Amino acid sequence: MIRYLLIVVLISGLLIGLGCSSSPTIPEGNNDLESVLGAPPALSGVIGSYTWTGNDGISQTGDVIKDEQGNLIFVADRGSAVTSVPWFNLNLDYRNHRGLYQGKYPIYRRGDTIVFDLHIDYNCSLPLDTYPVLYSKLTAVTRFYPSMVPLPGDSTQIWDPLEIAPNSSIIITGEYTIPLDCYFGWGCTTSDIELIYMSGTLEFNIRYDVLGIFDP
Repeated sequence: MIRYLLIVVLISGLLIGLGCSSSPTIPEGNNDLESVLGAPPALSGVIGSYTWTGNDGISQTGDVIKDEQGNLIFVADRGSAVTSVPWFNLNLDYRNHRGLYQGKYPIYRRGDTIVFDLHIDYNCSLPLDTYPVLYSKLTAVTRFYPSMVPLPGDSTQIWDPLEIAPNSSIIITGEYTIPLDCYFGWGCTTSDIELIYMSGTLEFNIRYDVLGIFDP
């Protein structure tokens, strides 16, 4: 009888232990997660770059930053032009993550599906009402950070054409399933946007907040 009770206790303990090991939690302390991913990356104020090509063949390139109000600002390479773009904005929200490391870095495990919402605000005002977007395309890629190499698997999604109506706010949703054999580390999602107007083409890319992928 005593031997039977011991066997029951051992089996119960083993089942409890297995249940705890599969719980969807992230490492608790900074040292625990940093030992897996490394220290969180230091981010600069520059979130992307842009190229404007007019129909006259003249082009301009520069950096894209965001001001405190969240507006996109184009800064020309030569510093001769600083253009605020309050009429167009892009933001990304990561969903279904396992927690926020240090309160700001979404954390996922290998095998998880990353779901994200891209919020696009296009608040047209003159002269954009007169000269609307003729064509637009958006490509979102989930990448390693800071190398910017695309993550393995189906990490690229394309909306072509991207329908942008005057004075509109739209949300498009993307998904990416992290392969089980993916390297763990820091990653991010980027967007490449192409907007064609009557006067020329604006192309720019934006890097969104960094996320972490760790080994279960």
